[in-house]
Amino acid sequence: MNKLFFSPQFITLAWTFGELFLLVGLQWVYYDLAKVAKKSIIPFLVVYVSICIFCVWLHFGAKPIIEGWLNTLGGLQWAHSTLVWDFFVTLWAVIEGFVMLYVVSIYFLIKGSITEGNETIRTFNVYGTLIKVGIVILLTSLYILYHYYAFNVYGEYSLRVNELKHILIFFRRIIGLFWIAFEWTIAIFIFKVYFLLNRMKKGDLAVG
Repeated sequence: MNKLFFSPQFITLAWTFGELFLLVGLQWVYYDLAKVAKKSIIPFLVVYVSICIFCVWLHFGAKPIIEGWLNTLGGLQWAHSTLVWDFFVTLWAVIEGFVMLYVVSIYFLIKGSITEGNETIRTFNVYGTLIKVGIVILLTSLYILYHYYAFNVYGEYSLRVNELKHILIFFRRIIGLFWIAFEWTIAIFIFKVYFLLNRMKKGDLAVG
């Protein structure tokens, strides 16, 4: 039992499910503040549950398929764990990007309810949707293209296995830059929400 709960697979999946749960919670709060029908979250829940199912399959069912493909590239079965781990790192960055956008949206909703700046939140929502699509496309494309070219360089220049490992590990540092940027933005706007609510509590701002 201890081996199960402390295995990399369990920890990875637990972190992923926790991130998605946080995202659902923030989305629920946003819909509540924006007075959006709660049933609008159902399509997103279907997507989130599908992601969870895919992640479980990726860990416990996809290994033979991925290793078979890697074998055709020249016996690179060892890279299976690296590809899977890099996928989860990329997925976490995407989720953090979505969390960031909902935190920013919640801030503008609260601020708009105080200052009647509804136009600001409408504008942000339009651009927010485009940013979400952009985050998914950018990070997914980066994951696919980076590993595609890494394997091509490995074969073309006859690199050693350790050299390929270093190239693949560097991908996480790139994704880490996005993750740090998202986390700092989240932290900044959480403080902005706190100070905004604190000013309301003290009566420095009037609602409406």
